[in-house]
Amino acid sequence: MGDRRMGEWETGDGRRETGDGRRETGDGRRETGDGRRETGDGRRETGDGRRETGDGRRETGDGRWETGDGRREMGERRWETGDGRMGPPMNSFIQDSAIDLSLDLQQHYAHLLVFPQCYDSFIPAPHLPISALLNFTNLPPFDHSLTVADLHRFFTSEHCVTNDVPADFLDRSLPPLSLSTQLLNTFSQAYHDGVKSVKDPRFLGNLPFWVVQYWHDLGCAIAVKERWSLARDWLSGQRENADTDLAAAIDEVFSSLRVLGWGTTLRGPAAALQVLDLAEFLSSTPMKGRFIDA
Repeated sequence: MGDRRMGEWETGDGRRETGDGRRETGDGRRETGDGRRETGDGRRETGDGRRETGDGRRETGDGRWETGDGRREMGERRWETGDGRMGPPMNSFIQDSAIDLSLDLQQHYAHLLVFPQCYDSFIPAPHLPISALLNFTNLPPFDHSLTVADLHRFFTSEHCVTNDVPADFLDRSLPPLSLSTQLLNTFSQAYHDGVKSVKDPRFLGNLPFWVVQYWHDLGCAIAVKERWSLARDWLSGQRENADTDLAAAIDEVFSSLRVLGWGTTLRGPAAALQVLDLAEFLSSTPMKGRFIDA
């Protein structure tokens, strides 16, 4: 039996047992009764090589984090869910914010923007053909009375007590795409500064953070539909007095609209362009220089 010193026990292997049943090892870590080790940074090493952190997450060997709800955070700020889905990346339709925050903090808040799966069906999927998007009749309109100047009114320090939204949420008009884009761009800093929920200044009550991503993704579909509606109307006008060859070419374009996904990218030499960029060619306005270069 080892020598007892001030309520502790020294063992033959150089470790020290403490009164709480743990063992101190030579590297400054402590072994707990469940086979885990506490490290100097407050984390615990588990027997499977992972580390538990103070916020209830676990580091896995592949650089991901397991959370208490069975999901895994990915290094590129995506989420694996228990049903095999992968949550959308932060700012899925726009460039990331220029705000420089640590990856650990980004991983901590990114899951807050993943909206529930039941709302997926209300946003046209990017692979949906353009013609089908144009026939999507239940998309809400933008509320252009809201501007980027209202940005500060959408974040609040009050907690949202539920992850659900009001019954009339889906019937409400949306903030313009420019505003929801700004909300996404500033969300990371707002969350870092202590914002607890989202608030639509037109209505009472607070909303969960994920509505920002929902507004943005649905707003992208609405904006694209508006662009292609103008292009379709222009094409229809051109066909009215077109000769046989031009009419055949226009019909071919309409056929392409029944195949091309509205949110996809082109392939081949024009891979730098999105399908949406093709709408720029279907108008009487001058062609932009970047399309000539492409």
